[in-house]
Amino acid sequence: MKNILFILIGLFHCIAFDAFSQSLSSKNNKAIKFFDEGRAKYEYKKNEEAYNLLSKAVSEDNNFFEAQVLLADVCNDLNKSAEASDHYKKALSLQPDRFPPLYYNLAGVEMEMDHYAEAQVQILKFLGYSKINPELRVKAERRLASAKFAEYTILHPVPFSPVNLGENINTP
Repeated sequence: MKNILFILIGLFHCIAFDAFSQSLSSKNNKAIKFFDEGRAKYEYKKNEEAYNLLSKAVSEDNNFFEAQVLLADVCNDLNKSAEASDHYKKALSLQPDRFPPLYYNLAGVEMEMDHYAEAQVQILKFLGYSKINPELRVKAERRLASAKFAEYTILHPVPFSPVNLGENINTP
């Protein structure tokens, strides 16, 4: 009886692990292993270690959607905006409709790099989805207005020539 119970428990774990693996976009076991380890490191805020492991995961399977997304998030946390942008774009090229907030995240990274026109394109794609969290929609609309304003002010600078009003005004 004990043997049957252990066999059933072992079979259940195999089925559960197999079902979990099937929910990921990769079938590459090595990539999945690196992804799982990287995700665990990221959960414990060990971003450098997570970065290294997730980089290995995407090296093993460049079309691994979940690894691309998490690596983009880690890069964003590490202030590697250009690399984060590349990974968000790769993830969106793989599955553009799977997680629409990625467009919002990509727009934020593009704005950090002063790519305001590209940020507007990403925000408009995001706002094109009907099922968006209302709070995130408001933030996206605000981000869109900021991107438009920033782009306009860069294209239309105003003259600025400060004049010292003397040592008694704003002088340490």
